[in-house]
Amino acid sequence: MKISEVKEKILANETIAIEMMRNPAELSEWVIWIREGDGKSFLLMDEFDGVMTTTDANQALLLLRSMGIKQANVVL
Repeated sequence: MKISEVKEKILANETIAIEMMRNPAELSEWVIWIREGDGKSFLLMDEFDGVMTTTDANQALLLLRSMGIKQANVVL
């Protein structure tokens, strides 16, 4: 799911859950999962359909905050 789509869902007050966890394919990276109310899960993508990954968990949390997300689960 693209960043712009997540922002739209937040503005529309749709129920979504955010989970940040280590990338199973590359444990030095963090990925962000978006879970919709109906149970469908999506990786957070940039506007060019690339998966958003970072090696710095703080950067990922700052991105979430800038998107208007107020709560996220972090899986260590």
